[in-house]
Amino acid sequence: MRQKISKKNVNSANFDRALQIFNKTNQFNFSLNRYSSKTLLEKLRNKKYFIKLFELKDKFGSHGLIGAYICKIEKNNVVIEDFALSCRVLSRFVEDYIMYDLLSNFPKNIFYINYVKTIKNDKLIKEFLKKTFFVNEKNKKNFYQYQIIKNKELIYANQIFR
Repeated sequence: MRQKISKKNVNSANFDRALQIFNKTNQFNFSLNRYSSKTLLEKLRNKKYFIKLFELKDKFGSHGLIGAYICKIEKNNVVIEDFALSCRVLSRFVEDYIMYDLLSNFPKNIFYINYVKTIKNDKLIKEFLKKTFFVNEKNKKNFYQYQIIKNKELIYANQIFR
């Protein structure tokens, strides 16, 4: 079996895992935002936000819920406020596929991703930004925002998971 990624909505059965992904992931976590149950529920109920979880399966079985993002729709823009992924699945093109999936769902929107630089996340995030599709950095101290440009790398990531 090839790798297979499933996209999930946050619900009562996986809510605690969503909190855990945002609150415990450090290395591949763009914003390092930490959420209380109340704050995450507020975002779930707000129609401007959408939150997705991702599960990975391969020939060895299910790796469970391994990643999540929180996006906010602002007119013609999609702002990825949070993107976190378990380090145990990095370098398997999972992060690329998740970004491909997200961009594919909003083909006419302009995308931005927020990044808060720390010692814990700097190396992995910078490598991801370099190898893929992020440009036009805006910087305010340790807060960065990159615009996402759609490109051929995304198509390759999609082919891996089909």
